[in-house]
Amino acid sequence: MNENNATPDTTVHNETLTVLFHHAVKIMVRIYHHQGHAEHAQTHILAILKAHGSINQRELLEMLNVRSTSLSELLDKLEHRGFITRARDERDKRNFIITATEQGKATTEGHEDARQKNADALFASLSDEDRQKLGELLGKLVNAWRKKFSGHDSKHECGHNHHRPWHEHECGHEHHISAFRP
Repeated sequence: MNENNATPDTTVHNETLTVLFHHAVKIMVRIYHHQGHAEHAQTHILAILKAHGSINQRELLEMLNVRSTSLSELLDKLEHRGFITRARDERDKRNFIITATEQGKATTEGHEDARQKNADALFASLSDEDRQKLGELLGKLVNAWRKKFSGHDSKHECGHNHHRPWHEHECGHEHHISAFRP
């Protein structure tokens, strides 16, 4: 029995789920990297902006789960190409509101079909019912993790601050949700 009052079988099962989930994420990331990551990342940002309208840069950072310097570089490139605008957030002067321009919105059109085909291929082995269940379960996990770990700012034994539960440092080592148990 562990500190969460789970049985040993549940603990093993949770560890197995963590490993499987980690492998799935790594495979998905690898697939997207093979498809031209730099352009994919920019297109992904534009698609988010098209779907959500203007968005706070901090929210975008959380959605993308990237380092702030990486996001800043991507936003610089998008702004330079005329695809986005950045304006100071009136509520928080330290932050920016990101908005896609008409040119930026139009850029996503051709990429939406390719993204849909990739998403379809990733989950082709699941039935509609399985995809529905997976979506519900992942949504439940994401919401719970956001509540539990948002604003988490503790230092790990590596000396890095942890703002996100699942991330990789520049030095190459990774930290996973299990590293954030209180």
